[in-house]
Amino acid sequence: MKPIWTKYYPSGVGHAAFISVVKDGNLIFGSDTLIERLAGTLYKSRKQLFKIDTNGSILWRKIHDEIGGGNHYGILIEDKKHEIFALGRREPLFGIHFTLTKLT
Repeated sequence: MKPIWTKYYPSGVGHAAFISVVKDGNLIFGSDTLIERLAGTLYKSRKQLFKIDTNGSILWRKIHDEIGGGNHYGILIEDKKHEIFALGRREPLFGIHFTLTKLT
């Protein structure tokens, strides 16, 4: 297979969701975004979503949710009403919390 193009979407930390095709033919994936590096592998982040077209251009980028450690999305799916369900995680002071977010 021969690559046609490669694009880069910096997040600052490095967690990313599986890419999903949405009903309008574009692509969507989630990630984290670096807010503040504390020390070593400790950092604060927020969740973010990218919607891109099939040429790899960003249509929109949304940063949201609370600031915390390890905030990112893992899986995104779209339902028949074009709503996105995003499974993510957050690492508060003690333990790991998984999140399910519904987005329009």
